[in-house]
Amino acid sequence: MNTLQTYINRFFGLRRLNRRSKLSIVNCQLSILLSILLSIVNCQLSISQEIEQEGYITAYGGVSTLRYSLLDGQRRGGGGGGVGAAYHPYFSKKWSVSFGINYNWLNASVKANSLAGHYESHTGFFSGSDEPFDFRYAIVNYKEKQKVGMLTIPLMGYYHFGKEQQWYGGFGFTAGIPLRSSYKASADHVNTTGYIPLLNLTIDRPFPRAGFGDYPASIAEDNIPLKTAFLFSAEAGHRWRSDDGWAIYAGLYIDCGVNDISNGGKQPYLVPYYATGVPEGESYRLKSVLTATNDKGKTYAEKIRPLETGVRVKVAFGNARRNKFLEPKHREKAFGIARKNKFLKPKHDELDLIEAVLRDPESTGIVPENLSKLMLTRIAGTVYDEKGKPMYASVELTEKTTQAKVADVNSNSQDGSYLMEVPPGKNYDLTVMAGGKMLHSEKVDLSRDSKPRVVSRDVRMQDIKAGAKTVLQNIEFEYAKYEFASSSIPELMRVVRWLNANPSVRIEISGHTDNVSSLATNMPLSENRAKAIYDFLVQNGIPTERLQYKGYGPNKPVATNSTEEGRAKNRRVEMTVTDM
Repeated sequence: MNTLQTYINRFFGLRRLNRRSKLSIVNCQLSILLSILLSIVNCQLSISQEIEQEGYITAYGGVSTLRYSLLDGQRRGGGGGGVGAAYHPYFSKKWSVSFGINYNWLNASVKANSLAGHYESHTGFFSGSDEPFDFRYAIVNYKEKQKVGMLTIPLMGYYHFGKEQQWYGGFGFTAGIPLRSSYKASADHVNTTGYIPLLNLTIDRPFPRAGFGDYPASIAEDNIPLKTAFLFSAEAGHRWRSDDGWAIYAGLYIDCGVNDISNGGKQPYLVPYYATGVPEGESYRLKSVLTATNDKGKTYAEKIRPLETGVRVKVAFGNARRNKFLEPKHREKAFGIARKNKFLKPKHDELDLIEAVLRDPESTGIVPENLSKLMLTRIAGTVYDEKGKPMYASVELTEKTTQAKVADVNSNSQDGSYLMEVPPGKNYDLTVMAGGKMLHSEKVDLSRDSKPRVVSRDVRMQDIKAGAKTVLQNIEFEYAKYEFASSSIPELMRVVRWLNANPSVRIEISGHTDNVSSLATNMPLSENRAKAIYDFLVQNGIPTERLQYKGYGPNKPVATNSTEEGRAKNRRVEMTVTDM
């Protein structure tokens, strides 16, 4: 590791340059190093798609400091952070690893009202004398700041859990190579005295010619030799994933050094002795407490270890997917196609296959009877209960214009997943029902799609209880009218079905509007719309004592009325459980 560190120092040109030049070159070369790493990660992502994987860039910060014990004075931690990039392959749905390269910066400081010490010197201050004497010093108001820039190479293992494995925790080890480490020390002044055992004489008065007296202390800056660090690393947080393969990770981390990184080559003493006095016009240049020794040969700071903890954010790019039907091992089931050539191998995305079929069907080797199935849009998702646990439910899809049922499936009782295949270019109503749960409905608009794609629709089901409410998304009215459109009838019949399946439930039908018209217009409009639904339910056999209706006009908005999208959400019909 020390040889590697030497090569790195030579690469960055650290030995022949001053501190400002070193920092400039380190920053420049570090940018090049990270760019090369990102290129390598991107290349690996494009070559190897057989397993789910990601490449990510990361930034983090918080407490980033050096831990050590001081013989005297007070150590203070500092802030810092880092940036980096990594390659992140998954070996299963729940387990993954990552390895990459980061650049960290750490800060620490020391403050002492007084630092005193002494050591034996054989440098005589009388001409021709080489008698030993005790050199003593006292530094007043000593301050030191330490900065370390470290190249780190982490190797981490992760476990993913929770709904869609959105939570993660991991641990591993990190190697840290100090690229630059420096200190800046200052003090108000330095007082030096001496004791000559042979004469039993203490020299505590100014004696400039022999180096004793009260001297100013200049600001001293220099490098600190440090060894390679090894750290235990742990991390935990939350992941947000998109449908198109990128994700954001945010969480807490800690990197704790396990070895002492102080270098064996220590500087002699905190305050050097000048036998003929401090040169005129100059002042003492103090050493660092991380490397200077006392009279017993020990450094003022012992057991130096890095410590970093704070918040880490990662932006990942790759082929991570949200639902098991979108994972490579499920593609054959989703397509119903035998793999015969490269376009059907997992390393090619489904949409790439579709593009290939459209360009040249014969070149893909797809069996003709499977072409129609390939051109279907797949609606996939997971059904959860209120606590986020996957559950069994009935999932139904109705085509809006014809009111025809195009799909009727059940979610998997183990993982809650479901899959439906439908033609693109149409509008659909999605309805989910389950025992003891509220009715769930929503719109799936594929009217603008000319090509197949994968649509993700996860559903969280509410328990039936007093106060539980659901929006009947698929009921529509013409502008400023209370007669519902004929396309709303399938949704209303599902409400009838749900009420018949739950005979003890009593509900209120409530009508809501936006704020475009006056209150005098909107209040009766919302009431009449709610009554129209009430009348339909009564006509279809639901007892009146189980039903109420009320119009709220614009008084209970669920979104802003300043946009068309918000006003559309506010124009709604809700079903609320009043009693059971």
